[in-house]
Amino acid sequence: MTQSDDLRSRLEALNWARLEGKIVPAIAVPAAQAGSKAPRRLEEVAPGRSIDGPAGTCYHVSARVSLLGPKGQSLVRKYPGALASARVPPALGDDLCRLANSPPDSALFIDLETCGFAGNPLFLVGAMWWDRDDFHIAQLLARDYSEEKAVTHAAAQLVAARPVLVSFNGKSFDWPMLRERAAVNRVSMPEPQTHCDLLHLSRRVWPSLPNHRLTTLETSLCRRRRTGDIDGAAIPEAYHGFVRTGDARVIGDILRHNLWDLMTLAELVAMMLADPSGQ
Repeated sequence: MTQSDDLRSRLEALNWARLEGKIVPAIAVPAAQAGSKAPRRLEEVAPGRSIDGPAGTCYHVSARVSLLGPKGQSLVRKYPGALASARVPPALGDDLCRLANSPPDSALFIDLETCGFAGNPLFLVGAMWWDRDDFHIAQLLARDYSEEKAVTHAAAQLVAARPVLVSFNGKSFDWPMLRERAAVNRVSMPEPQTHCDLLHLSRRVWPSLPNHRLTTLETSLCRRRRTGDIDGAAIPEAYHGFVRTGDARVIGDILRHNLWDLMTLAELVAMMLADPSGQ
């Protein structure tokens, strides 16, 4: 079994079964490693590879992952059909309509992990797109601050390949941040033709929710709760610690947090297109 197959099987078995009222456990950790305080190498925590380009080197973790819905059926298999059959009300705006009218592989789901707000470096770009019969995930990681340029360059290539960007609060944070860091690193960042910000759309589709945080949407709509997840506010300092010490245990937590975010975006899109009225 390849690493990608292993990741997919663990996610499907443990994280993405959308079961009524059940708290979904975190990705399994071998018993010998659970609770271990010993430092871990990045390659042990997150098997991947170094990628080289004109902007330098960064670390790349990839997987092909399916998303399971109620009773175990795959939402992935419904994704192209949801795009083809969606009837998006004009009140939801043009972005979701353009996504619905685009080929399935034209959307790039994106989520950043950074060292803070504007002016601070980013260190992880999580990206996901439809590829033939499931989703492909690429996580681009800077192993130290010097690799940020290579991460932004690799991200620019992904953006250039797909005209529709899908994010959560990306119009306010992720996309301006990515453009800023590209400019700082003198990397050319292409503009997407369409940007679907699911935070803004979720407010229109599900106005009765108490709030529209991503974790609230997961609980209320996807009917699951994260366990073993790192708090987003703790991520910058956790990354600084990794750079200082080389202990990659926390990087596994950050990568999992980022992957969960990406997969939730795909599920929200499927729900919006299946029932744009929010009923």
